[in-house]
Amino acid sequence: MGSIGVSELIVIFIIALIVFGPQKLPELGRTIGKALAEFRKHSAELRMAVDQEMRELERHTQELETKAREAVEPAAPALPPESPVSSAAIDAYQGVPYRPTPAALSSEEQHTVEPAAAPAVLPESPVDAGAIDPYQHVPPQPAPAAFSSGEPPTGEKPADGHPKPD
Repeated sequence: MGSIGVSELIVIFIIALIVFGPQKLPELGRTIGKALAEFRKHSAELRMAVDQEMRELERHTQELETKAREAVEPAAPALPPESPVSSAAIDAYQGVPYRPTPAALSSEEQHTVEPAAAPAVLPESPVDAGAIDPYQHVPPQPAPAAFSSGEPPTGEKPADGHPKPD
């Protein structure tokens, strides 16, 4: 919708002059002016009331969000804080093999002593990479005679697990 232009305003003024006459026109103008002033006053009050309600709703929403965050945040640090471990302690621990506690071992296991494992020895000469062919073709093995006919051996079920109907 557009605003009222000058030509439309002149047409409205002429119609009002004809309908109300020249004697009542000034009185009508005052009445319309007062009515417009009252309308603006009430619309401003309404706008202020709506804005105040919106601010209260936003404040209430922010309070609820803050309470929700506070309720969730304490649950997050349930784990104890990590203690810093030096790299020297880690290096020292990596060389120690696992040994179960005596309480975890049975009485026989507590009295038996296992010999230490021999260290892995590498061959003195490297293996010739050309001696092994990783892509060597291996011919398939022939199937047993019982399966060559497609029938399973007697007393056995076929691969699908269901007995063959007679």
